[in-house]
Amino acid sequence: MPQPPFRVEAEVHERPAAQRKKRVRENLNLGIQTAVAIGSILAFFATAYYAGITRKTLVEIRKQTPAIEQSGNAASQAITQAEQHFRAEERPWLIAFPDFLPQAAFFAPKPDGTFALGAVVQGKNIGRTPAVQTQKSPYEIIIGPAKEAKKKAMDFAPDYGQSGRFMMNPDIAMTAPIHHIERSRITADDLEKLNSGAFSLYIVGATRYKDVFSPPIAPYETPYCFEYSNKGQPLASCLFGGEIH
Repeated sequence: MPQPPFRVEAEVHERPAAQRKKRVRENLNLGIQTAVAIGSILAFFATAYYAGITRKTLVEIRKQTPAIEQSGNAASQAITQAEQHFRAEERPWLIAFPDFLPQAAFFAPKPDGTFALGAVVQGKNIGRTPAVQTQKSPYEIIIGPAKEAKKKAMDFAPDYGQSGRFMMNPDIAMTAPIHHIERSRITADDLEKLNSGAFSLYIVGATRYKDVFSPPIAPYETPYCFEYSNKGQPLASCLFGGEIH
């Protein structure tokens, strides 16, 4: 008769030392995982804490920003005002004035029967620093019927096209150029009409210049106007213009 298969049953038994090593490894892995988990939790809370501090700091910065900006703007304005004050105090100042020729009548008679104007225009720097890139528009002598002459004087427009550029140091005076020297001669008829008030005589011109400071700004300008009078001083500043700047 056939015999049933032979079956062997066996149990595998680990040695005690191997079991101890395995448990140590398992415990070590568990400890590492626990430490990593705790570290992650602590990192999360630390991040949240510092995020809260950062948020509060940003809120405070936003609150303080307008005050900081206002303070900065005020400081900037103070500096600008100080610079403007310094510039105004130290800048050049050019003036114009009539200069009467010595030992000559205001209307000096000439052999041809005309009369020469016995005055010229002087420009002077009364400021503290040199005037640079100075240009003089030649002055005009305007004579004619009172209303017409006044309108021409008021409408005078400087012409710097023919002027060079030069420097004027403080306390230095220079004679201004004349545009039409032939107009410095007037006829006996003109003189009679001037003295009667039918005619008027004006001398008009202008000077422009810059200062030596930075940053550069637009040029200064000194327009001038003098009017003839047969009472008192022959020439006085025009009531409608005169010195500016």
